[in-house]
Amino acid sequence: MKLMPVLTCSMILIGSLGWAVNADSSSTSSIGPTDSFPVATNFPANPWADDSNLLWVDAEALLWQAFEDNLPYAMVSPNLPSVSSATINRDIKSPHFDWYWGYRVGVGYEMPHDGWDGKLLYTRMKNHAKGKVHGVDFTTPQGKEQFIFQYWGEEGLLTPDNIVLAKGNWQVDLDQFDLNLGREYYVGKYLTLRPNGGLRATWLFQRYHVHYENQFEIEQKIELKNRFWGFGFVGGLDFDWIFGAGFSLYGGTDFSLLLGFFDIDQHAHQEGTEIWKTDKSFRSGKPIIDMELGIKWARLVSNNQLGFTIKAGYEYHLYFNQNQFLTYYGTTSDSSRFKSNEGNLIYQGVALTGMIHF
Repeated sequence: MKLMPVLTCSMILIGSLGWAVNADSSSTSSIGPTDSFPVATNFPANPWADDSNLLWVDAEALLWQAFEDNLPYAMVSPNLPSVSSATINRDIKSPHFDWYWGYRVGVGYEMPHDGWDGKLLYTRMKNHAKGKVHGVDFTTPQGKEQFIFQYWGEEGLLTPDNIVLAKGNWQVDLDQFDLNLGREYYVGKYLTLRPNGGLRATWLFQRYHVHYENQFEIEQKIELKNRFWGFGFVGGLDFDWIFGAGFSLYGGTDFSLLLGFFDIDQHAHQEGTEIWKTDKSFRSGKPIIDMELGIKWARLVSNNQLGFTIKAGYEYHLYFNQNQFLTYYGTTSDSSRFKSNEGNLIYQGVALTGMIHF
């Protein structure tokens, strides 16, 4: 009976030693002598370059599309019924969200203690969206062209059925800092995981300019501003699945929760005169989800003293409830009421990365 505990301990010891050999034999990392770690330790995948300064820098070119819910600038209808019982068919017009270039830069340090690493990243994006629609001239018979109805503004300040031109121009600027701490380690021979956590600071500045013009060439210009600043925690999990010859499949997901401050400023001018103005400021907690997936290639040079990494991948970023523009509802300007649109802001696109380990 005393033989069973001995056999059990022997099997555990043999399995642990086999795990250590698998981790140490990977061609993509140099982790130092195995006797510097306990037998049951998940061996770290850093540092990547032998006898390096444990530093790395990277630069990323971002080609992203930004779009947001609930950003119409006008409603159009093919008909304008003469009796109240007739049905009006309306089509909501929203701007077209284009693709724009941005960048991300970072610096990191691979700590000699137990394979931990830290990094600081800065992301900068600036995106636009535009839309325009023309309506009936009112000097031509009704029914031949579309009729435009005002979406933003207040009742009675511009007669809805005589608008001949409506256009919207939306812009959003993103500035974001991430301070991150994690540990990349082997799970088997060809797969590494990196759980991580840290702090995030985000600035989002949205501007939406809406322009209406009626048949009498009276113009109404509405300017909407939505400023957000948030600070909080971020955490996630990254993976690297090694194929060989320097190639691997990488990916990851993060979740952050920020305590933020919104400053909403909206006003309208008609013929150069301000006709209404609305302000709102408040604090709110907002979550963010980040996901990425792509292909990576890495190579060591100069007797394994210097490492190069190139990555190409797809990224998706979801900023919850960032659209806090106020839309009007009511019957007269004296009884004006406003509510938030509460639409999500989404970034999606390609990231091309170059990294140097030294």
